[in-house]
Amino acid sequence: MQPQAEALVGREREQQHLRDLLADARTGRGRLVLISGEAGIGKTTLVDDLVHEAKQRDCLVLSGGCYDLTTTPPYGPWIEVFRSQADMEELPSWPGTGAANKRTSGQTELFDEIRQLLQGLAACRPLVIVLEDLHWADQASLELLRHLGRGLDDDRMLIVATFRDPEISRGHPLFRLLPPIISESRPIRLELRPLDIDALEDLLQSAYGLPANRQSRLAKTLLERTDGNPLFVREVLRTMEHQGILQPGNTGWELGDLALIDVPPLILQHLEARLVDVSDQTRSALEIAAVIGQEVPFDLWQTLTVPDSDMVAIAREATAVQIFENSASSGSMKFRHAIVRRPSTMDCSCRNAE
Repeated sequence: MQPQAEALVGREREQQHLRDLLADARTGRGRLVLISGEAGIGKTTLVDDLVHEAKQRDCLVLSGGCYDLTTTPPYGPWIEVFRSQADMEELPSWPGTGAANKRTSGQTELFDEIRQLLQGLAACRPLVIVLEDLHWADQASLELLRHLGRGLDDDRMLIVATFRDPEISRGHPLFRLLPPIISESRPIRLELRPLDIDALEDLLQSAYGLPANRQSRLAKTLLERTDGNPLFVREVLRTMEHQGILQPGNTGWELGDLALIDVPPLILQHLEARLVDVSDQTRSALEIAAVIGQEVPFDLWQTLTVPDSDMVAIAREATAVQIFENSASSGSMKFRHAIVRRPSTMDCSCRNAE
């Protein structure tokens, strides 16, 4: 499947909103934008489109990110912002050396200095700052974002930050600082949701051009298997092409037996990462829940699980690692994605955890 054919399907509203905000920022009406959603939901794809548009309109684009595999240093993403165009004469060096050890007064001075530097850049050329994966950010970086977000109204500056809202635990700095950031800066908030059946059909039409009945059948299968997560959808389609279930024929793409679709390796790895630290008791209980169904009545689950198991603690742990989400039905749990329940997924995850 061609990436450009499916990249922003189902995100047209958000795409246009960001482009409108970019136009506003270029005329001196800056804003802070927060883009949230689960892993694979399309945050980076949406931001990449904005970055492309900004560069086309001769904006200065600076970016920084946070990373889960390393310890994010104080001001880590902001240091990246200042280093992202290090070869540009117009960009000053990061002014915060040693700032992590300064007292509050020193931090305020640092924040004001950074604001002045960025305002100076924006006065010469519209400025777009991208901060990715704030769910891994350090507190100092978030405090700086909070400070800058309060004073963008008259600047040619757009600050766009992304984060995975399901991964913000109570102990994370973003859990505490997100409410004041929202109340003080009044950012534009784009909360990305899974693709619906119409978006999936549009995606399939643009990428494959299947006959209507086959396209509808495949779209329903994708929705059932992936719950509309774009990353999962993309990987399932790639796996189908690799298996020959979806392949080009003499008169267009042909569709084979959907029951033969394997769970893509990337999705297995994604799910295994969630299960690696769960207890043996929770892992065993999840295997039973997977047999029950997508919706798991709590009483039935408790009856079928090992006696004396702490089911409340098990449910909390499964929710914390994003296997479960809140169900619309009282007294039930719900798997976040149907693909988690497939035997190949649970078996592989459990074997790797042993």
